[in-house]
Amino acid sequence: VITPDGKLALLRQTGVKAIRAVDLASKAITDLPLSSDATDLDLTGDGKLALVVLREGAQVVLVDLPADLTDPTKIDTLSTAGYTVGQAELTDDGKHAFLFSNATTQEVVLVADLAARTLTVFPLKKGVRAVRPAPGGSTAVVVHNKVPGSPSPQEGVEGLIDKSWGYSLLSLPSSFARLQITDADPGQLAFTPDGNEIVYGLKSDDDPEGALYSISMLGGSPKRLVGNIDSAPTY
Repeated sequence: VITPDGKLALLRQTGVKAIRAVDLASKAITDLPLSSDATDLDLTGDGKLALVVLREGAQVVLVDLPADLTDPTKIDTLSTAGYTVGQAELTDDGKHAFLFSNATTQEVVLVADLAARTLTVFPLKKGVRAVRPAPGGSTAVVVHNKVPGSPSPQEGVEGLIDKSWGYSLLSLPSSFARLQITDADPGQLAFTPDGNEIVYGLKSDDDPEGALYSISMLGGSPKRLVGNIDSAPTY
């Protein structure tokens, strides 16, 4: 990744327990040692903070740029012990990061407050496939994994949820995550420009031509916007 001002490049390398910083003007190289390989590396929009995820090390490392490159003792490290975290998604305001793993059945998302340097755990009801922060940074959509097999009421509520498609609406102000089960994989989700709603398409055995739905990030039930999405004209 490269800082927005084009002055600094940061990179992670498989099998290397360090992050390398390269001054693109002077070509000077600084290596920051880590406790394990970095599985993700992100920059806030202003380029002032680098976030490094260490899955095996059970840590999230926060590097203030460029100051911490010359004084690594100032680097902050947050422990994710007890949870597996391999990826991060930063909010567009640079205030929070959503931390998760899609390589496990772990039913949780961790949220890092990048100013306070703290972690909050958000319990979920399904495993995580992806996280999409909404514009504005106060909410996010968690797209869930699905356990193989068809949902059956005979397996109880937990079994029904595990074998169903779905997503959760996560609110930072209320510290609440609300699960929404769907008849099929919601696939790609799009936010309205204000971030108050998401729009997604669904195709299922009961509706093979598909339909477009929307739902408020504040909750409520999905609204069917239009059907027959397969018959829409192309240009």
